[in-house]
Order: sequence, then structure tokens, then C-alpha cells
Amino acid sequence: MSAINQTLNTVFINRAVKECIGMNTFMDENHVCRCLPGFNFGDPVSKYGCYQCSLTCHKNGFCAHPGKCKCLKGLVGDGVLKCDIPIPTVTSVYPSIIRSQGFIDTQISYSLDVPYIPTEFWCKFHNTIVKGELIQNGLGKCKAPPSNEHAVRVSISFDTVKYSESDVFLFYNQEAKIQANFNWILIVLSIILFLWGNSIIMSWGKIDESLESPQDKLSMNEKTNNPFDKAKQVDEFNPF
Repeated sequence: MSAINQTLNTVFINRAVKECIGMNTFMDENHVCRCLPGFNFGDPVSKYGCYQCSLTCHKNGFCAHPGKCKCLKGLVGDGVLKCDIPIPTVTSVYPSIIRSQGFIDTQISYSLDVPYIPTEFWCKFHNTIVKGELIQNGLGKCKAPPSNEHAVRVSISFDTVKYSESDVFLFYNQEAKIQANFNWILIVLSIILFLWGNSIIMSWGKIDESLESPQDKLSMNEKTNNPFDKAKQVDEFNPF
């Protein structure tokens, strides 16, 4: 009985292969083309039919005809061991010169060798990583951080794992920072000179007091403490 079933199944499969255009397919009782057992990949109604991959494909890959693992569209790798997000190439930075204080929106243009549409955009200014924003395909922006350097290399990434290695630099105008520092120095010096001038004036006043002779001081005190002078002053103001 089992032999008869095996023969019938074989005949059915052979007939089905002739009726369905793809390889490793058969037509079921509902006249629908399906893949043969063991051939789990492919499309039974396509000309390529069904096939199998001997290797387990990467989580970001798939089994393609005729049975080879490939990465999903835009990802880079062998489809088995890796399927990585591609590394972009920075082509330009605008503006290319900013103030040293930073915090300026900087637009970064990039190119790709594969048709990948990123969902994240990260910038690295030398060693400082900044989360950016994708403006459109091929263009993103980040806020440039402050820097004491005259120029820093600009790199970008779509996953914060691998960054571009382009020789594109952002230049910082340190003269503006020097001018600002100079202005602060002038303000501090003005305050110091003002305080120093006041201290000199107060010192001269004390010196003048110290130069008065003891006889002058005594006369002044006697005049101030003389009771007859005080009585005279009272009489002058006495209305009676």
C-alpha cells in the first residue's frame, strides 16, 4: 500500500512539474502551484520556481535564486555572516567655516554606493559624536560642537558603529574667540584700574591727615572742646 502511495505521489509530482513552470513545484488539488517539500524558498508561480539554501542566511538576509544567501536591499555583506549598514562618503560640509563657540547647524552632503535609505544620522567632529537629522537622501545636518582647534575631521554614520573616512574638514574661526577674550581682558583691567585709583585717593587722604602737626591737632581739639565757645554759641542763638 505504501509503495502504491509512493508511486502515485511520484506520478503526481512529475505531472505537476510539467504543469507549473517553476522548478521544484507541484500543483495541488486546488490547481495551485506550490513548492515541493524541502524547497522552502522562492515563488512556485515564477519561472525560477522553488529552491533551497544549504546555509542559514543572516537575520538581515534572505535566500535568493538559485539557493544563495543575500543581504536585504541596501545592506552590505555575504548574506550569511554579515549584512551591515553601508558606510557613507562625506562629500561636502556647509558652512565650512564657523565660530569657535560652535552650536551651529552644519549641513553634510554624502554619497552611497548602494541604494540604502538610512533611518538614523550621526556626526562625529574629531572625537565628539552628535546625533543629527536626515534632511533628505544624500543630505543631513548636525550641530557642530565648540572647538579650540583650527580644523576638525567630519565623519558620519547611520548606526554609530562604522563612520565614514572621508578627508572633509570643518574649520573654526579662532580670531573671533581671541577678540572676545580680549574684550573681557579690557573689562577686567578697567575694573582693576578703577579700584586701584580709588585706593590711591583714599591713601593720599590718610597721608594728609598724618602730615598735620601735633600742635594743629591740639589747637583744633581745644577749640572744639572749649566750653566758653560752646556757651558763646548758645548765647548767640538765645532769643532772650
